[in-house]
Amino acid sequence: MSFNFKDKSVLQLVQSVRSGDLSLVDVPLPNIAPTEVLVKVLHSVVSAGTERAVRQLASAGLVGKARSRPDLVRQIAKKAKVEGVRST
Repeated sequence: MSFNFKDKSVLQLVQSVRSGDLSLVDVPLPNIAPTEVLVKVLHSVVSAGTERAVRQLASAGLVGKARSRPDLVRQIAKKAKVEGVRST
């Protein structure tokens, strides 16, 4: 099945990292390579919990990010120990 994209733009949901406000923005259709497809979405759902968590993580400082992801801190520390700080 193929769609005829008459419009030259699509709507994109954008969230402000600072305020958390959501807005719909008209953006140009993406360029599609010969091996890619563009899917026309008729309905979509936004998970408020996931979006809130992403916003909180994005607006957190470095220490806050480290506290929220101790698994990544351990992974970085292990890599630094094995490979040295410069290569990490």
